[in-house]
Amino acid sequence: MVRSILVALALTQSPAAAPQQPPVTIGDEVELKKPNNGTPEKANPNRPLRVGVVPSLGEGASKESAQLATYLAKELGTKVQPELFENHDAEANALVAGRIDLAWMPPYQGFNAKLGGAQPISKLVRKGATTYRSVFFVRADSKLQKLTDVHGATVGWVEANSATGHLFPLAMVAREHLVPSQLFKDERYLGTHDAVCKAVWDKKVDLGATLADEAGADGKMVIDGCKHSLGANASKLRVVTVSDPVPNDVFSVRKGLDPALVTKLQTVLANLANSPAGKAVLKDDLKADGVTNFQPNDFDGVQHALEAASDVEGK
Repeated sequence: MVRSILVALALTQSPAAAPQQPPVTIGDEVELKKPNNGTPEKANPNRPLRVGVVPSLGEGASKESAQLATYLAKELGTKVQPELFENHDAEANALVAGRIDLAWMPPYQGFNAKLGGAQPISKLVRKGATTYRSVFFVRADSKLQKLTDVHGATVGWVEANSATGHLFPLAMVAREHLVPSQLFKDERYLGTHDAVCKAVWDKKVDLGATLADEAGADGKMVIDGCKHSLGANASKLRVVTVSDPVPNDVFSVRKGLDPALVTKLQTVLANLANSPAGKAVLKDDLKADGVTNFQPNDFDGVQHALEAASDVEGK
């Protein structure tokens, strides 16, 4: 829990102040046009709703943000201004500080933003599930069969603030009563899920941590975090250990946002799958098939993972 408190406190400062394990990929916020300090604002139809966007497709950033903004503007009947950020840590900082009104974030940043005063309102649904998993994985030809087999192995992490690429995997290590520094010969922070997947495939590391959707009806789990970078070769990887459920990405609003607008936002997001334009936003921007309301206990798994990870982190 120590780490979660430190990160939450860092959200009220600058992104660079957040605790890091080098080389974590942390960028600066894009300068925002109308900053405030998270204080309540009266409804103002002339001020755009400021929506945080972290591009997931690189060169497709402009298209992604424009499509989401256009949809929200039409459904809400108000102006919408997308604000681009290099990463979700910077986006969470802006939301807690009140410099943006709405943000779509992974569970780790969403949890810390909530501790900082932001309000999660909705969560994504993917393949009918509101949770997914973190997995340790290896090449299919690896001799490693379980986590206790990896003594002396080299592991590839995404970054320190990645839920499925670091936090939940650390909790898996703690669950086995193991210590990272004693378990792994070397720990490498590679920055992205793609980089971790390629490093395992190219035998630059022995195992990696990434994300996977919930197992299908056949009980098989696909290593979804590697599909983009490895294509068909992703099926030649093997899961070693599976984490507890990880909550899907969330939409959160800043403290003090007009309650009537918050309720309307929840309704608009929940209805995304009911129109062609909304389905396009789900498919192209959110990589999801639906949105449902956030529940009070949805972040319990994140808190438990943080507590478990803090017991072994740095040991």
